[in-house]
Amino acid sequence: MVEAFEDADEEASSLVEACDQEEEEEEPYEKTSSDCQPLVQRWRLRLLEQVERRDSQLQGLQALYEQYSECRRNLQAADANKRVPGTGYLVPKDVAEAKELHNAAEKLLRHKESQIQELQRHNKELLDELQRKELAHTHTCREATRLSQENGHLKATLGRLVAQQKRELQGELQEKELAHLETCREATRLAQENGHLKSELSRLQQRLRQQTDIEVSSEALACHDDAVGEAQSNGDAGKGERQSTSGPNSRIG
Repeated sequence: MVEAFEDADEEASSLVEACDQEEEEEEPYEKTSSDCQPLVQRWRLRLLEQVERRDSQLQGLQALYEQYSECRRNLQAADANKRVPGTGYLVPKDVAEAKELHNAAEKLLRHKESQIQELQRHNKELLDELQRKELAHTHTCREATRLSQENGHLKATLGRLVAQQKRELQGELQEKELAHLETCREATRLAQENGHLKSELSRLQQRLRQQTDIEVSSEALACHDDAVGEAQSNGDAGKGERQSTSGPNSRIG
């Protein structure tokens, strides 16, 4: 019987150590940037698996406790069979063994109760942690949804601003193109007018030169005519004087 209790104690200790080891080997909860719904499902499944393992270990401890209770009942039944008929006392040679078994059973019971309390406390901590993580995950999902909506609004606003700026730039470009075209047309018209004015000026200069030449020729002819006329008048005057001079002389003679 003592060996059975020791085996049960060792099995319970191994279960607790395995539980602690699995808790240490659990991967930390990491928040990824994947889709929220698959992440929630994986996270819940992992926690549910942990809770299931704890429950199975707790059931194992309960089975050990039931085994202990069964052993204790068997011991009590054995003690009842070993009592001295008519006295109610145990046979003296079995008192030490029964006391040893009783102490071992009490020790194992206290140990199992402490282990059960520890597992219950650990289970409560896991449930509290699960609730905290669920709240944190819900807050994260809400924040991600809000940021996604805000990002969508910002993208829409940016798209509208870009489209408006593009339209304004296109309108400004068209205005500049029209102004440039008008400037080119005006420059062409002014160049044509300048060409006409240059040709007209050239004709006027040529005509002016011709008129100047004609006037110079006319003046020269006029001067020549005046000189000829003056010479003729001077010649006529000389002839008159000679005639007047020769006339009295002829009369005198």
